[in-house]
Amino acid sequence: MKCKICGVKTIDGPNGVPLEICEHCEKKLETSSLRMAYTFKFSTVVWLLLGLIVPFWIITLPLFWFFAYLSYSSGVNPNLIPKSPAIEPAPTNLDELKKLKQLLDSGAITNEEFENEKKALLSSQA
Repeated sequence: MKCKICGVKTIDGPNGVPLEICEHCEKKLETSSLRMAYTFKFSTVVWLLLGLIVPFWIITLPLFWFFAYLSYSSGVNPNLIPKSPAIEPAPTNLDELKKLKQLLDSGAITNEEFENEKKALLSSQA
């Protein structure tokens, strides 16, 4: 996979999944203001609406719109954060038993093999 910013091939992250941003761009982003996201958020819209709805516009309008600006200018741009791969939870004994039952129903294993595997799973649980 190539870096979204500079286009250089990225290294593999945890679990062998390539990162979306290279190490050089990641270090550059940590020290720069590129992480600041000037985007509308829910709180930005709420502040703007409060500025229009609340009476005493001479006071509330500039105040609430200032809060809206602070909300608009703060935060992290979600497109610039490298996404870590999702870690799947370890399969439980119940999941293993369901797989074994499916194998038994499909005829891939015999009833005797199913019982032996089930006993091994249940004994490892204790």
